[in-house]
Amino acid sequence: DQILCEGDVFPIALTVPQATYEWQDGQTGPFYEINEDGTYSVVARVGRCTQQDQLSVVFNPIPVFELGRDTVLCEDQSLTLNIDVMADTYSWNTGATGPQIDVNTAGEVVATAQLDNCSFSDQVFVDIQQKSNLDLGPDTSFCEDLGYRLQVNVGGDEFIWQDGSTGPSYQV
Repeated sequence: DQILCEGDVFPIALTVPQATYEWQDGQTGPFYEINEDGTYSVVARVGRCTQQDQLSVVFNPIPVFELGRDTVLCEDQSLTLNIDVMADTYSWNTGATGPQIDVNTAGEVVATAQLDNCSFSDQVFVDIQQKSNLDLGPDTSFCEDLGYRLQVNVGGDEFIWQDGSTGPSYQV
């Protein structure tokens, strides 16, 4: 009996000199490929001699999972990654061996799950961004009818002010 993983192909090449073959599905020839569960049999004939054999094949499921998209974290954040399938073993390129890890460093994280000798891997890239030194300046008094413009002087992709407006400056 053979145990394989989904997606595998199990090739058989028979080598009985001067034989003719007949497989369970009527195919003839010494070569046969198996790609699904079942019991397979073949009859080999050489002259008046006949020999029969059979083989049971099981294709185990592959423990497929997805770690998610590549991610950018702020320097004080961490990301929890999960292998969300049942498996016999879990392994990470960080050395961890459980189904879940917390990541707070930049780099590629690779996870592998193995079930019944069938394995699957996925990876995600984590980048860490340094926090900017956001400072709107000292507290300020101004005349109400003149207004005052607050300006953010650090780079950033997005700014959201207390009233929901966006942009690097805000008119008070």
